Amino acid sequence: MQITKDKVVTFDYAVRREDGSTCESSDDQGPSVYLHGYGQLIPGLEAAMEGREAGDAFSVTVPPDQGYGMHDESLMLTVAVDDIEGAEQLEIGMEIRLSEVDEEDAYGGDEGEDVDWDDQIFQVVSIEDGQVTIDGNHPLAGDTLSIDVVVREIRDATADEVAHRHPHLDGECYHEEGVGDIEDDDWGDDGGDSWASGAINDFGDDD
Repeated sequence: MQITKDKVVTFDYAVRREDGSTCESSDDQGPSVYLHGYGQLIPGLEAAMEGREAGDAFSVTVPPDQGYGMHDESLMLTVAVDDIEGAEQLEIGMEIRLSEVDEEDAYGGDEGEDVDWDDQIFQVVSIEDGQVTIDGNHPLAGDTLSIDVVVREIRDATADEVAHRHPHLDGECYHEEGVGDIEDDDWGDDGGDSWASGAINDFGDDD
């Protein structure tokens, strides 16, 4: 059986940055499981998976435009601590979600003009003098990634999995849970047997 659209694929992987350092692997995270053909992986990896079979081992180089894009300075924002609910929990390196940021605070725009940041993930990079600097870029934005893959299992997706556009692990349906204003685990460091591994998955809207 080959990997084509509507196949559920289980695979091991290791992701390396340009300096050769490993930033994530299934040795730590457990194998990744995804539904092929729905943009659940970064584009460069999903394209390389097409047509593979169980047992295939390969490496692929993924440039930024097929991974997490280039670093976008416009996603570096400064927000008043008081504007973030649960700010007492903030720590450097924490990921947070902001539903709305006042554009004057973020970009120096007109007062009262809001930017909808619903579901945008930001990482806290500094906290100083009542101001929080946050970065909405993925931690691997701008990086060319080298990814080693071993395909472990391929199966046909069920009708429910296709309808829901994600695999059902152990026969259970895991839809994304609601999130509050502060989450410390949004980029996918969620343990083994996951369909949302942080360094290989595309967290865009796949509905």
